[in-house]
Amino acid sequence: MASSLPSGAANRPHQPLPLIVDGEGQAPEAIAARMKEHLERMQHQAIATHIEPVTYARVRTLLPGVKYHAGAKCLMIKSDDAALQRLPGTVGVVGAAADAQAVEQAKLLLQHLGAFVIAKGGLSAANMQSVIEAAPALQVCDVVIVVAGADAALPTAVAGFVDAPVLAVPTCGPWSPPRGSAPVAVAASASDAAVMAARMLRTAAHRALHIAQSAAATAAAAGHVRVEAAAHAL
Repeated sequence: MASSLPSGAANRPHQPLPLIVDGEGQAPEAIAARMKEHLERMQHQAIATHIEPVTYARVRTLLPGVKYHAGAKCLMIKSDDAALQRLPGTVGVVGAAADAQAVEQAKLLLQHLGAFVIAKGGLSAANMQSVIEAAPALQVCDVVIVVAGADAALPTAVAGFVDAPVLAVPTCGPWSPPRGSAPVAVAASASDAAVMAARMLRTAAHRALHIAQSAAATAAAAGHVRVEAAAHAL
């Protein structure tokens, strides 16, 4: 995991990771209102998922500046004062061919949150060669998101090739890992997994920075003691 925050991050005000508006089954007016609320609550950005084109057409009249990403069915907007806070580390996002939309959604959200993403589709536990071929890229990641879909064995198959924590996103109902398989965590949706991964990167970076600062302070104090001791010995 990265050992320090990106340049300048420690000097910027903390920006909370945005809440995700689930637009499924909601009226465009409700979606626009909630996104406006998120912007006004000092989150500097707002995201909505499960947005159909017809819904976007209405929301953009209510919320100028909102952007639509058709492949992921997401709406995104940032306030004028929002500065992208780069997250340290890398997130891998993989899934089967049938889960391309969820993979794209997680990738897009993570990039919007400032993470570097490695995304790969077309993986299958039944075709282990596809997992083996993806493994070298995923082994450099700090967190890996696996969209499970109907391939229930895929998350644990991927987890067997990486040291990073794996977040499984079941898209076909309840899911639990096979007995005796590599441990994974479960996220309710691709958007939840993206925010969880971003939190993991940010938290680990802050912990590492705190440890480094404490070590530097200890070393400086020890050096000061040695200097004083040498001065007294003269």
